Parts: sequence; structure tokens; C-alpha cells
Amino acid sequence: MLQGFRRTFAIVLVALLAPGSLVGCNLAPPLEEEMVEEAPEVPVKKVTTIEAPAGWPKDVPLYPGAEIVSTTLTASGQGLVLKTEDTAAQVFNWYYDQLGLRDWEMHRPRLDVARNDASINGSLEGRKMFLKAGTSETEEGYTSLSITADLPLNIK
Repeated sequence: MLQGFRRTFAIVLVALLAPGSLVGCNLAPPLEEEMVEEAPEVPVKKVTTIEAPAGWPKDVPLYPGAEIVSTTLTASGQGLVLKTEDTAAQVFNWYYDQLGLRDWEMHRPRLDVARNDASINGSLEGRKMFLKAGTSETEEGYTSLSITADLPLNIK
């Protein structure tokens, strides 16, 4: 009799543990529907080069992706106003690196991250350039970038 009990117990145990043996019998607590939040869309910054106006010095780069708002002609060179969605710190760091690669000497570079304000005075072979970046006064969410640069002297 003990042997019959063991056999019956083993069959019941196997039946309980076998997948699908208790069809329709769910001993686990009901699962709550999972709430899956969609990840926020991360904007991809498209780095584009902008076309410099005629006569703009080739050794003064224009900030990638910026939009030219206005141009001016001075007695010794040109001036540009651009706008970008980047911060003044991003503009400052990019120009600091790019001007350094082009052998510009930088005088009194200034960056105030809290005020979103930056400036660089530069000189190269007797020429000067000035860069100022800060919060746009006319368009919220933009940084305004003003660059003036002397034109290269073409002495032959």
C-alpha cells in the first residue's frame, strides 16, 4: 500500500510540475499591465557648414549649423551676425579650438557660462578679429554670434 501511495504521489507531483498540466489554473497573482514609457525623442544635431559671404577671410571659420542674420562691410574688413541654438560656451569652445588650429593668437578670451556670454579677441599677421556670443535679444532660445574680421592684406 505504501508503494501505491508513493506511485500516486509521484504521478501527481509530476503532473503539477509539468508545463501545461494545470490548464486554466493560474496560481500566480495577476500581473499588472506593464507601463512602458516611450523614450523622449533626442534631436540629432545636423552639423552643416554655412557658406561664407563673398570676401570673407578663409582663416576665420563660420560656426557650423549657424544661420547668417546679417553682414556688414567696414573700412578694414567685414562683420557678420549669426544665430545658433547652441550655447555661448559651445560656440566659445569651438572657436577657441578652430582659431588655435589656424594660428590665431587669442587675447583676453572670456567665458561666462551662467550668463551665456563669451568673447575672443584674436590677431594673426597684423590682422584682428573679434567674436562675441551671447543670448539673443530678439529670438528666445538662440545664441547670437557677432564676428568682425580684418581682411587679409594682398601685398604683391
